[in-house]
Amino acid sequence: MKKLLLIALAVVTLIKIVDFVFYGRNGYDLMGAAGFGLLLAGAALDGRRALNAPATGPRARQARIATVCGVVLVLVYFLLKMKIIG
Repeated sequence: MKKLLLIALAVVTLIKIVDFVFYGRNGYDLMGAAGFGLLLAGAALDGRRALNAPATGPRARQARIATVCGVVLVLVYFLLKMKIIG
């Protein structure tokens, strides 16, 4: 299940990078790519064997920080894309 999550996050990150580079150069697409990339990094670094296991690896703190920053960037991306803010 975790591998599927990592693959899905990688695909969404690449889609957002392609959207930014080839289709419009909107800042929110770059923000979405950065957010999904940070979510990918956080999911890859947490050192869990399964999604419901506690994160106790040596990089658990960095993984939590990357995940929280990614979630914030993705939320702001959706708010900007839907023109709720900005």
